Amino acid sequence: MSNENFIEIPQFLSSDKKTILCATYLRRCSYVWIVNDIDRAASDKDPWTMLNSSIQNMRQGGECRNITFICTKTDIINPQSYMRSSRIRDKDLSGGQVLDTAGKKRACILHRNEQAKKVVRNSFNHETEIKKHFKEDVFQVFTVSSEEFLSEENPILKSSETEIPQVRELLRKLNRDCLKKAEDCYVSRVFGILSLIHGENCGSNEMDKEKLEVYQILKTKLEEECKKMSSFLSLVYEDFDQCLSNGAVKSENLCVKHALDQVIAPTSRTMHYNTLKAVCRRDGFFISGDGTVINMNRSLATAMFEHVDDLFQSIFPKTYSSSS
Repeated sequence: MSNENFIEIPQFLSSDKKTILCATYLRRCSYVWIVNDIDRAASDKDPWTMLNSSIQNMRQGGECRNITFICTKTDIINPQSYMRSSRIRDKDLSGGQVLDTAGKKRACILHRNEQAKKVVRNSFNHETEIKKHFKEDVFQVFTVSSEEFLSEENPILKSSETEIPQVRELLRKLNRDCLKKAEDCYVSRVFGILSLIHGENCGSNEMDKEKLEVYQILKTKLEEECKKMSSFLSLVYEDFDQCLSNGAVKSENLCVKHALDQVIAPTSRTMHYNTLKAVCRRDGFFISGDGTVINMNRSLATAMFEHVDDLFQSIFPKTYSSSS
């Protein structure tokens, strides 16, 4: 994947800076990886906030085909504390078998891994805007432990249970996809160059006549296809124009309701005033200290987006990369 660009958004940045970076870069990413400690996977709202703030850019003109959530440090666990906080007993982990210390830790790790996957998937399913544009089969969750995978002395987990091999296989698949794309592009270019060289070397009258005939055939076909394309794009233009016009009318009728429901609807008057003042000072866009994005402009244009989204997806369908 040497020709691919990797963009990292560090965890230590403030929420508002991470949100701005996501809005800028995520639409250019083919694959999005979210890496978080397993202890924070369920409670951390930042990943979903950042994805939601960027979903508009990702779905129209974006390149994202896969979202992967990776929970790390799964081997760091205190079995007694985990069992107490999760309200589970030995028999819940072992099915009635007696477990030694290592066995109990392994059972707790695997139990927490499964629970973390369920929580993350439930979070994904409850994010209606994200779920609307990304199917569940393009969303993957891994629970990994590099320490256990690299451990040579009495590892608690099997290699497959660390899920590092599964992540490696995913990387290999992504690499194969990238190489296949590069190879197809390379072969196409080389074939074109060889065709030109071959045509240049064949300078007989018969070959010149044949090239002229081929040229006329290609020219005729190209003109026909251009007419079809022009007709198709005219219809697309009319459809988009109609959708935008209808959306503009609906947005105008619902602008006050959307502004109240999505922006000017906090619980207290103080928050109401401060939020509205901050939004107005920043031309309709404001990111709070906890990373919450308030976008008055998008709220006012909600109906326009709703009218255009389905048409846009039908005309410019996106190819997704599933986990299989």
